[in-house]
Amino acid sequence: MPGTTDADISLYLGAYLEEVRKSKGRTREQVAAAAGLSTRSVAIYEGGSQRMAFVVFLRICLYLDINPAQLVCDILDSHNIEPL
Repeated sequence: MPGTTDADISLYLGAYLEEVRKSKGRTREQVAAAAGLSTRSVAIYEGGSQRMAFVVFLRICLYLDINPAQLVCDILDSHNIEPL
C-alpha cells in the first residue's frame, strides 16, 4: 500500500501480536514477564501507539512461538505493503 507510515506498521504489528497472544491463551502479564516489560508497555505496543525495539519484538515472538520473519511477511501480504 503506497504511503504506509511507520505508525501504520506499528498498528498492524501490535494487532497481529495481540491476536496471536489471545489465540494462545496468554495474558499481557505473561508476555510482559517473559519479555522483561511492564504490562502497560505490552498494552501500548499492542495498541500500536509506540514502536517497539527489535530485541523486544524478538523476545515477544520467542515467547509466543512465532517465526519473526513469517510474521513480517504476513503483515506485508495482508496489508498489501510493497517494498520501498
